[in-house]
Amino acid sequence: MGAEAAVTAVIVALALIALARELAPPAAIVLGGIVLLVLTGVLEADRAFSGLSSPATLSIAGLFVVSRALRQHGRLEAVVARLLGDGRGGERRALLRLVPALALTSGVMNNTPLVVTAAPMVRDWAERRGLAASRLLIPVSFAAILGGLLTLIGTGPTLVVSGALSATGRPGFGFVTVGAVGLPLLGVAGTILVLLAPRVLPDRRDGAERTAAERRHYTVRMGVAFDGPSDGRTISEAGLRSLEGTFVAGLVRDGEQFAGVGPTTRLKGGDELVLVGHAEDVAELLAHPGLVPGERAQVRLLTGERHDLVECVLSSSSPLVGTTLKE
Repeated sequence: MGAEAAVTAVIVALALIALARELAPPAAIVLGGIVLLVLTGVLEADRAFSGLSSPATLSIAGLFVVSRALRQHGRLEAVVARLLGDGRGGERRALLRLVPALALTSGVMNNTPLVVTAAPMVRDWAERRGLAASRLLIPVSFAAILGGLLTLIGTGPTLVVSGALSATGRPGFGFVTVGAVGLPLLGVAGTILVLLAPRVLPDRRDGAERTAAERRHYTVRMGVAFDGPSDGRTISEAGLRSLEGTFVAGLVRDGEQFAGVGPTTRLKGGDELVLVGHAEDVAELLAHPGLVPGERAQVRLLTGERHDLVECVLSSSSPLVGTTLKE
């Protein structure tokens, strides 16, 4: 073994150890290894960093920008929640709906930014329904990887290999060339994910997450905006019948309160809706089209720059136990 090969082996070994022990972010470790190869003379600087200017690398970077834009889209989480359903069928039913959708999406979107976008939404969805997110996140990653084998742009390595072929004068891959192998793999591996993941993956929820389904409900009042999207529509047409974790408990119109509010009840501007749900679900109502805060003073406390609304629970050993509010 020559000196350059020995230096390379040592640097690669150190990088692998650092990655396994998570001593630093992966990007920093890999970049540090490349810099060491340049400083030791194993690689020339222009060759070491030439990959940063390749079309494949730039394509992947662009897809991260797209994923960030999708993540910031206000309605994307609602789409994911609708796709996953109400969670009554457990993790397996959620995977049955999630795996095919993620795989097909990954065929036209790079799998890395797709997982970055989808994983937090899936985790939040699972936590709200008392399900184990740890049984869904690995299938999310694997489904995206499998879907990346359907098309040329589905995964970074396919782009890199196609670019390398083109650089040598050979024809690169067609858009669906790799799909001849990827589609059968997706069918077999996707079935295994749906059947086995809920059984073999561990439930890593802590005590707080395990009791998520038993959280208390909160009541909030929201007004129907005059000439807004909900004015003149029924409860169902306004999208208030299918809210995630929140339901309409009553309606106040011209000072008169109605307890029985059905899906065909037609709303009018100025109506005040009484909604019940978990704290984080109720907070999302502030973004629902056509609704305005019914108690603006309290909402200002919740959303103001210098104020936060919090809930405090006294422990049994708190010195406040046994005192009045004034005391």
